[in-house]
Amino acid sequence: LLFFIWWLFSKDPIEDRTSEPWGYFNFHALWEGIVFSLDQPWFQWIDRQVVKFRPTYIENRAYIGLVSLLVGIFLFFRGLSPKKRWLEFETPQGPFLRSAFWASSVLLVFALGLPFTINGLEFLLDYAGPIRQFRSVGRFAWIFYYVVNIVVFTWLYEQLQDKSWRYYVWIPAILLLFAEAYYSATSYDLRLDTTQELHAGKNFKDLPGINYEDFQAILTVPYYNIGSDQFWWEPEGFILQQSLTMSIQTGLPVTSAMLTRSSRSQTLK
Repeated sequence: LLFFIWWLFSKDPIEDRTSEPWGYFNFHALWEGIVFSLDQPWFQWIDRQVVKFRPTYIENRAYIGLVSLLVGIFLFFRGLSPKKRWLEFETPQGPFLRSAFWASSVLLVFALGLPFTINGLEFLLDYAGPIRQFRSVGRFAWIFYYVVNIVVFTWLYEQLQDKSWRYYVWIPAILLLFAEAYYSATSYDLRLDTTQELHAGKNFKDLPGINYEDFQAILTVPYYNIGSDQFWWEPEGFILQQSLTMSIQTGLPVTSAMLTRSSRSQTLK
């Protein structure tokens, strides 16, 4: 955190960037996005037939997988026994894996936005100093996703390697992992929309009667400006797509702006 503060304030030539960027209360992880995923058919069935899940968006999700979820629940209750440790490893990497798991668990708490995302405690964020700059803390849950899967599959391998029935667990676990990867990868329609101005003869420079050298800039109607977190006019319809396409094809700058974390002075310019 000390390095982050130094890095943030010692090298940035822009002095009027907002200290309270928008997004902290929107882009934190949700526990539903960690342990459930509506990309998977079994959770879709539960959502339709049993209980409705709270909707999550891309910044809220870091689904750990059903194998890690089930093994994690087992390890939790197993660890309640005074005769068992939470995580036991025979490998020399055991101490590292335990440390990585607990460190990633702390980051998961941070990714959930706690305690600031608890109803009634949102005001505490005003006193959090540079932590407010982490406008998308949900991304820290990605670390937990990786670590918990490495820990779980390492533990499964170690615990069962001398058991005669080990393949009855290992093979279904790997198959379930691949199945969930398949459903996750195929649940989104990633086909691109057709943009007519990118086709031959439809280019903006192909429009008859216009000499783009006669113009200084592209003025959009309606105007849009997003990025500084203090000026906020959403682009309407296809004005963003059309104006940026025209800018690329003609070389003219756009007076509207779709920026990222711009300062007030940069935005006004």
